[in-house]
Amino acid sequence: MKYSVVLLLLFCSACFGVSLRTDSDSQSFAELNSVQEMMHAYYEAFNVDDFQVITESWHTPGWVSVGEASHVMLNSKEVDDFYRGLLSKIRSEGYSHSQLIFEEFELVNEGCALCRITFTRFLENGEVMEPKVRGAHYTILKRDGKWGINALILDADPHSR
Repeated sequence: MKYSVVLLLLFCSACFGVSLRTDSDSQSFAELNSVQEMMHAYYEAFNVDDFQVITESWHTPGWVSVGEASHVMLNSKEVDDFYRGLLSKIRSEGYSHSQLIFEEFELVNEGCALCRITFTRFLENGEVMEPKVRGAHYTILKRDGKWGINALILDADPHSR
């Protein structure tokens, strides 16, 4: 419960006073394209253990929730350490790569974006890792003209919500 409050506070502090853009002007499309580009670079970097790109994809301090565990990441070193540990663990289980199934940006404006994805993890032998469909929710912020992930919630069963 306390980590849900932390996430809510991080989100509110990041997006306070910013509304959802519902118009279809070129600025809205530019923001969406920019944040999508950053996220796709992050997804690709995850598949090839490119920790530099992964770390550069984050704005800290940030927060990650994985199942029952939560991690506050105060700086880039903590982001790097978290992803090295995560990828080491899943690689030891035979993980090869992830494939994006679905991506939805629920909010994109000049400073904040919310993204929901579903994805599948594959084993080195080509089989799908269980659970077959996983989900993640990202809060992405724009600071100094650069988009970066600020919060991530990994959901092993995105259909349970």
